[in-house]
This record gives sequence, structure tokens and C-alpha cells, in this order.
Amino acid sequence: MIKPIGFIAFCALLVACGKNGPKKGSQLKGQDAVEYLAGPELKTWKLSAGHDYYEYLQFDTKGGCMYQSGHPVKYEVDADSLVVVEGSESFSYKLLYVSDKLFKMTMSGNSDTLVYKLINKKLEEGKYVGKKIDPRWIKGKHGTTWKFDEGEKIYSFMNDGTIIDAVTLKKIDKWKIKDSVFFFGDTKLEIYRLSPVFFDYNLYGMTIKLNYVGEANPDGSSSRLQNVGEAEPVPLGGNSNVE
Repeated sequence: MIKPIGFIAFCALLVACGKNGPKKGSQLKGQDAVEYLAGPELKTWKLSAGHDYYEYLQFDTKGGCMYQSGHPVKYEVDADSLVVVEGSESFSYKLLYVSDKLFKMTMSGNSDTLVYKLINKKLEEGKYVGKKIDPRWIKGKHGTTWKFDEGEKIYSFMNDGTIIDAVTLKKIDKWKIKDSVFFFGDTKLEIYRLSPVFFDYNLYGMTIKLNYVGEANPDGSSSRLQNVGEAEPVPLGGNSNVE
């Protein structure tokens, strides 16, 4: 027989587990998502899988949000709908799964799943985080496709270390990254930025900028290519004009 005090504690445990256990996005009601995303006061999350401008997201319980640039914005949540508001712009996401330490979502118009994991870090206004070079943003299932900011070149960087023209499927060269150096064949190039959506490096004093297009197919092509020399950009959150 369970003693009264033990029974009460047992019931409290069941309630706590029911409230804090993981939920599918479709199970979220009212302000459920806020309890997971912001916790009792504030929580910080880091993008673990998928590609989006928001590599870091920090939510508080009052609708305040901050991302990797230390730029404060706002967020709104209603059941499984999350909207990040930057001035006159807003970016809508659908929550697929949430728990105390992990959540998954997709952005409207983009089927790619974004996975965020809880980290023990507090973002500070005006202070940029996440500048460490992480080669995993170039690696996908087979590789990833990037479009040069200037010109029509669209290259796929494959996991086997080859660079392929995503339009002609011609092999261009080999690539690798070591620390902050990008090897384009035998040429050593300094990486300025490598994030889930931006790849910038120095070429003889010029900054070369590439923008993420999407996952590469096994042959180096991309399903996001429309016409020759054109790529359909991935819908991404965030203001790309803000560092």
C-alpha cells in the first residue's frame, strides 16, 4: 500500500513528467512552446542540423529573442507556430518536436528540418558568437551546393573532397578545410566566415562570398537548380544584411 505522502509525491511526478516530457508540434497548445523554448526565464539554443541564418537562438519568457550577432529581436508563438520578428520583417516556422533540451522545426516554404540543441550559454547584446570555423556546414548527406555572390558559378562541395560544377557536373578540383584555411586544390585561402548559410574567404585580397543553395545530389547536381546558371535560394530566416 502506498502511503499518503508517497502517493502525493507519485502524482506530482506524473504531472511533472506529463508537462515536461517531449511533445510533437501538433500536441502543443497555447503557450506550451514558450515553456520549452524559454524555460522559467531564458534558454539558448544552437543549430545542430539543417541550414538557417539563425545559428543561435535565445528566447526569454517575455517575447524577447536574440541570435548570434547579439542583435535583439522579438518572437511570437502560438501552439506549433513560431514567428521571429525583426523590425518590419517576420520569419515563420513550424515546430515539429520540442523537449527540454532539443527542438525541431521547419521554415515556411522550406522542407528542410532544423534541429536545435540546448546549450549552456547566454548571448549578450552586441556581442557576436559562433565565429569558429566549423567544416560541418559544408558537409551534407553527400555534400552541399553553394552559389557565388557575384557571377553565375554554382559549386557543390562533396564529402569525398571534390568540387563539382553543379550545372555542368564537371569536376573542378579538390577541397579541404584545416583550421581557418580553405584549400582550393593546392591554393591556401583564409576563411573569413563559415556559417550554415554563408561562406566567405580571401582570394588575393578580395573577399569571395558564397551563399548556401541546398543539399547536393550524389552526382554534384542540386534539385534546387532551375535553369542553367540559376539557383532557387533556400528560404532562410534572419536578415542577411545584419552580421
